[in-house]
Amino acid sequence: MGYRSYTACLFLLALTGLARAQTTRPEGVVIEYSAPEVQTRTFDPKNLPPDMPPLRPGEAAVTESNFSCQTVIAATIIDQIPSAQGCTATMRIASVRTTIKLGITIWLPVKGTKKLTAHEQGHRIIDERFYENAEAIARKLSEEMVGQRRVGRGPNCDAAAQIAIKQAADQLCGDYMTAVQRPASRVQELYDEITDHGRHPINEAVAIKRAMEQQKKEAEQAAATQPTATP
Repeated sequence: MGYRSYTACLFLLALTGLARAQTTRPEGVVIEYSAPEVQTRTFDPKNLPPDMPPLRPGEAAVTESNFSCQTVIAATIIDQIPSAQGCTATMRIASVRTTIKLGITIWLPVKGTKKLTAHEQGHRIIDERFYENAEAIARKLSEEMVGQRRVGRGPNCDAAAQIAIKQAADQLCGDYMTAVQRPASRVQELYDEITDHGRHPINEAVAIKRAMEQQKKEAEQAAATQPTATP
């Protein structure tokens, strides 16, 4: 009857050295994608496990979802300008290795009904459907990142380089979450509204379909109202 969504974004940096001559060629993109890790755990409503998320009023079960994105970026330092204020470093991204995962934990009471179980399985199905396209999305974003120049400013040149690449990694994983996790979470909200958190007799597959259609409609409407970029 409940749903919790979490995200995790990490980055690592590999520097390929100072190279003012712009001869570096992109080494490529690697996407590490693994199947969703799903587990079902049961609990005694009178003695909740310490690692279980708290139930909100009216909830009898909960599904936890964790979308994660980790990026390892290799970059060439093409310029460093120390100054009294610190350092400005210019980087060119040479390669990107992005690892994406989805973890789902379904928490059910030991004497949960079939309807309650079906509702929580619906939450799992929704996340898995969005995760089906996650590899292609991560690859597109990573490919777009290769070859980009990034500028960072910090108290020293090492810090400036780290800042430049961290900003790139944050953008990549942020865009990934926007494309995958955010719409999934919205569909989860709509699914709970349509089913009244599992109390409505509607079939779960029908509710999922309606929620997906509504989210898609909302996204199209939002895109239509975005201002057009000026050339």
